[in-house]
Amino acid sequence: DVYKRQDVARDLEARGVRPLYYEIHTPMDDVLLSNDPAVLGNMDRIVVPSPWSKRWICRHFPGLPSERVVACGNIVDPSVFREPAELAENPDRPIIWVGKFGDYKNWRLAFEILATYLTRNPDRHGYFVTGGRLTDTAMDEFLAMILDRQLGSRFSWLHDLENAEMAPLYREIARRGGALLSCSETESVCMVIHEAGRCGLPSVVTPAGAVADFISHGENGLSILPDCESGVAALELITEDEELRRRVLNGLAQTLRDYDPGPLISDYLSALKVDG
Repeated sequence: DVYKRQDVARDLEARGVRPLYYEIHTPMDDVLLSNDPAVLGNMDRIVVPSPWSKRWICRHFPGLPSERVVACGNIVDPSVFREPAELAENPDRPIIWVGKFGDYKNWRLAFEILATYLTRNPDRHGYFVTGGRLTDTAMDEFLAMILDRQLGSRFSWLHDLENAEMAPLYREIARRGGALLSCSETESVCMVIHEAGRCGLPSVVTPAGAVADFISHGENGLSILPDCESGVAALELITEDEELRRRVLNGLAQTLRDYDPGPLISDYLSALKVDG
């Protein structure tokens, strides 16, 4: 079994259960630092979703043997997230953002970029797809932002879509010549970039955390500064420059070959093998 809760790990250790594996997926410093160094030090393996996560954890816990921290990429099902049909004859270039109303997702900047893009391109559409628990405070703030920008029917807010619903949406936006926007301040993986990419959708991203290891500017995506003008310019570029879009998508497809499920499953199973 794989355990993520420190209290469970302590109980198992006290009962002499071995080997012990501990998974860490968070990209946030305050959550990571809530871990007890003694608990982490007693784990046989600490499994993380990216090389960036391993570097980050080893930096925060310098006494932790680095060989115990193993990076195993998260798996995206290629039978669900797959490429779309050919580009539409008259693409209308919509933009989609996917995430939670968490500060580290920088959703306010994402909305500002998307709203500005739609204001400057009134024939286009924007999608905001959120997940997780919604608070009244976040909903009230977001609805006020939508009303203030007067986006009307050109903007859609969707919540808690399943994979079976997200994949067709990605494919439809890709077919219409659109792009994914990600403005996170930190990420341990950013699964939406992987999922959207497998559906033929290029990404415009802030190179935060593991995203910087995955996206190479101009080769398999576009990187932006965390400001509105940089984001809007990149969205217009990736949706209007057909040669750039084709080159980025070809590069993205090549990158995603390194994340095929078979090798990732083998890596994960290998990580769970502990000598002795």
